[in-house]
Amino acid sequence: MFNLLEKKIFWDYQNLLSIKDIPLSIRSQRYVDFWPVIHNAYKKNELNIEDIKAIVKDIYQNGPTNYCENIREFVIKNLIKRWF
Repeated sequence: MFNLLEKKIFWDYQNLLSIKDIPLSIRSQRYVDFWPVIHNAYKKNELNIEDIKAIVKDIYQNGPTNYCENIREFVIKNLIKRWF
């Protein structure tokens, strides 16, 4: 993932930990919370299909995530169906 995108998603961990050292549950939740940022990066060709699959796999393997809205759960479940 591009450094700029990581800064948008993990803004509060920038100076403390690398992305790999962020607890898995927090990382998964952050991906879900910032999915519009990820989607826009994909639309702008800043991410490719393999990047999206890796993110969705990370969410799936390290969840469960907390959904603030019913739609978020629907979107993530459909992402898993679509990409895997």
